[in-house]
Amino acid sequence: MVRESSRNIAWQPHKHADQRRDSAYALVHGLIDLYAGGSGKITLTHCKVMLNIALWTVTEAEGRSKYLTRYCSYKARDEHDPSILVF
Repeated sequence: MVRESSRNIAWQPHKHADQRRDSAYALVHGLIDLYAGGSGKITLTHCKVMLNIALWTVTEAEGRSKYLTRYCSYKARDEHDPSILVF
């Protein structure tokens, strides 16, 4: 369970949030363009796997770590060992 005091920490963006977000979006668009180009060099299965990862980087782009994203439910935080969370 997460310590009660950690629930009141205000979210702060990563100092390179804009660059990280732009990079993540470019990665998503690049993967779509690569698959849509029809070269046959990338399969639909591999494209979906890589898009899943790329979309995750979009959600993490503004945060300071994996667990410090802008939107995080109490339920999601309560599922983790509080000793690994950095607030």
